Amino acid sequence: SGLAQASESRNLTVGPAAVISFETGRAVLTQSSRNQLKELVAKARAEGKIAEIQVAVWSDNPVPRDGEQLSKPDRTLAAKRGDAIRNYLKRPLRISDIDSYNMAERASWLARMFDTVEAELKSEIGHGGSEPMSREEFGIFRDKGKPSTAVALVILKK
Repeated sequence: SGLAQASESRNLTVGPAAVISFETGRAVLTQSSRNQLKELVAKARAEGKIAEIQVAVWSDNPVPRDGEQLSKPDRTLAAKRGDAIRNYLKRPLRISDIDSYNMAERASWLARMFDTVEAELKSEIGHGGSEPMSREEFGIFRDKGKPSTAVALVILKK
């Protein structure tokens, strides 16, 4: 398949993912969310070497549609949630390569892609800025993400 070829060419593979829930209006990681992130990293490390963790973060509202923008408080809330996850992954979990996507921002490549037919998916970003995000990665964010959550996806080195 095309996905397998794309993954082989970059020696990376899609690893485990977790959906982290947030309380409405809050950006604090609950004990349950911290446990989920710990389990995600432990599972990923058991499967191989972690290349990076991609995190897509939502506010309490859906991804803005084309031509729309969520409020500044929505964008700020999603950004703070992303920071909370990134900080927890860095310390104490010692993950250094974390890519974060604020889904409340229309300018987010991933947010724009939610309006794009999957067959037309063109990638502008990716691993190290040079490799495209695969359809598999995009599909995980699209299928699992929703308001008041973040999706953390591990990319493993083969």
